[in-house]
Amino acid sequence: MSDKIIISEKSIIHKFWDEDKRKSVATKLEPKDLIVYLWETVCFHKITLDRIFQIVEPRVEMWEIILGESIKPILEEAKKDYNGKNDLSFLELYWDVCHEKDDNFTTIWPSLHAHGEETDGDGYYYAVDFTPCNYLKKLNVNLNTRFQIYEFCSYEKAKDFGHKYYNVMEAFKGIFYELTWHGIPEKRTKTWEEINSTVSEDCVWVR
Repeated sequence: MSDKIIISEKSIIHKFWDEDKRKSVATKLEPKDLIVYLWETVCFHKITLDRIFQIVEPRVEMWEIILGESIKPILEEAKKDYNGKNDLSFLELYWDVCHEKDDNFTTIWPSLHAHGEETDGDGYYYAVDFTPCNYLKKLNVNLNTRFQIYEFCSYEKAKDFGHKYYNVMEAFKGIFYELTWHGIPEKRTKTWEEINSTVSEDCVWVR
């Protein structure tokens, strides 16, 4: 990976090969500039979800068009204080690759989930589509480049194909696609309440 974008909490660095100098060079980017580097490989260096929000905010209208998601309400929700206990450890972007054998069709999609205190190495994770963004914003976002293909509904038969890196478009799309899965925060809350109203009182939900 000679050309890449490196995002940390304090900077955005574009590292690339300079033909004139015949060497790899690095330049610092402003958050508003990242939008023109969508197809460059991206690396996250110990960044929180809130850092992602800070990057998209200066040109949020353009990011909404590019990603096809309603981002403004997410950013507003993230600005609210949350001082409660957080039982999640970190967020993880991963490749969701599924092969449907009957139709000979494969879907490849970057997706987001969370690791919690009880997460082990066998694949027990937490969905975050119903979780408020101010609850998630202080969590680090890690990039899992492991590339596995599994048969539809058969995760235990996954085949490992090495690693696939993310470009800026894939990483940001995967994050905001999950966070806006149920629409804007108000619609997400309404959907959550509707689901809870239809389940038995004996059921216990982990949110």
